[in-house]
Amino acid sequence: ELAATVAEPELDIVGSLNFSETPVNSGTTEDIQISNNGSAPLRASLAVDDTNFTVIGDTDVVVAPDGTETVRIGFAPETIGSTSATLSVETNDPDATETDETVALNGTGINANVSANRTTMTFGSVGLADSTTETLTLTNGGSEVEVTDVTVSGAAGFSEQSDVEGQIVGNGEELEIDVVFEPEAT
Repeated sequence: ELAATVAEPELDIVGSLNFSETPVNSGTTEDIQISNNGSAPLRASLAVDDTNFTVIGDTDVVVAPDGTETVRIGFAPETIGSTSATLSVETNDPDATETDETVALNGTGINANVSANRTTMTFGSVGLADSTTETLTLTNGGSEVEVTDVTVSGAAGFSEQSDVEGQIVGNGEELEIDVVFEPEAT
């Protein structure tokens, strides 16, 4: 009497993934583990049904037997409020049900609510060899934000001297930005 065992993959994945509150028009990521508890390679094809969420990197993954692959999912809310989506994980696991092959994605878009203490700066009369500095204070009344760029535009002679790029400003925190006026001509 002969007995045969068929090598099959076996999907193992969490049922949901929750993202932290994220300011609108910015983004965050979370990792999800796709495991194969079977004895044959698991082939998975990933798709998300909402534009606020994305699969970052390859959407087709192969997981070795008794192996795990990490997939990064991005959340970039387009509007304020709660958003849900479904990550579909279509596999070659013959025993996986539709429920086994879906992951609920949840996130909330928020308003960062950053405000400035003034909308104009007055530098007064400044000589050619001199300079003067005015400080602009930003206050964050929302969730944590990262300063990615500060640009001073307009007439020549103005510059930003605070080196604040990359700083994190938490809820209720302030950030000071020094703007310098050094006239180049009269």
